[in-house]
This record gives sequence, C-alpha cells and structure tokens, in this order.
Amino acid sequence: AACLLAGVVLQKAFVLIPYEPPLRIFLGRHRHKSDESGKKAERRSMSSFILVRYDDIVRNTMIPLFLTMLVGAGGNAGNQATVRSIGGLLSGEYRFTKKQCLRVLRRELCIGLVCATLLAVVGFVRVHVLLGAEEAHPMRLSLAIALSLFLIVTISNVVGCLLPFALKLVKMDPEHAGPAIQVIMDILGVLITCVIAQWLLG
Repeated sequence: AACLLAGVVLQKAFVLIPYEPPLRIFLGRHRHKSDESGKKAERRSMSSFILVRYDDIVRNTMIPLFLTMLVGAGGNAGNQATVRSIGGLLSGEYRFTKKQCLRVLRRELCIGLVCATLLAVVGFVRVHVLLGAEEAHPMRLSLAIALSLFLIVTISNVVGCLLPFALKLVKMDPEHAGPAIQVIMDILGVLITCVIAQWLLG
C-alpha cells in the first residue's frame, strides 16, 4: 500500500514548474475569479503572505521551482489518507471510537513514513542531478527539498487520516475532509518549505 501510494504521489506531484498560485499574487498578477475560485484565492492569499514573509528565500534561491512538487505531494498523500478514513467510517469498517482512531493513526503514520522516505530520496537525487551545477550550494538545496518533502508527506498522512474523525466529532460530514486537506496542505506545504529553506539556505 505504501509503495502504491508513493507511486501515485510521484506520478502526480513531480512536475518541475514554478508554483503558480501563490507566486501570481506575490508578483501582483490578478485575474477575475468565480465564486468557486474565491476559496482558492483565499488559500493563495495565505500562501502569498508566507512567501512575502520569506521574501529573501523566494527571490534568491530555486526553492519556488519545487513548490508545486512539494505541495502536490502533500495534497495527494493527504487525500489518499482522507479517502481511506472516509471510506472506513461510511462503510462501518471504522468505528467512531478513540481506540479505532489511534489504530488508524498508527497505520497511516507508518504508511506516511515509508512514502515520505521513498519520496525524499527520489527528490534529493532529482534536485541534485538536475540543478546541482546551477546552484551555489547544491547539497543544501537538495537536502532542503528532501527534508521538506519528508515532513510534508508525513504530516499530510497524519492530518488526512484524522480530519474525517475530527469533522465527525463536531457533527460535520466527514466527506468535507477531502477538499479541506487540499487547502490545509497547500498552506502548510509552503510554510514548511520556507522554514526549512530559511534554516538550511538562509
């Protein structure tokens, strides 16, 4: 299961393009939005606030090139964990108890750690091979991306599996956890990446 999830995340997330949503707002680009895109605009605004806070990292390193990969990996991994929890709750496989919640948490944490380790290794190699000659500190950049990827995937698995239980606890539909995990990991992914990059490259 962990290897399958890692494959899905690798297939969907590892695209080396700039992270457009927050950077568009960060660079002052605006466009008309529908009601549905209003929520995305708020998410981008929060991500942009983080990018403004770490302006030096955004402008002086290649970190923005990898934000799509990192945030996408977190969103995909978290969504998979959320779907498993929602399916278990709706089918009756998971009972809404503290013991069951802890059991799910342990399982998803193990899956998250395995996936995060595999993806971090692949991410490190990819960054070092593709951009090693263009970066002043290739080892630090590769390590920053790999560590960010490890933390994002692990955290997204944990948050993703617990979110449906949390929503059910407050009498909300657990199915709302699907869209929510995407928003949460979008913001957390940018924050984690910027903090790690500031620590290693700042």
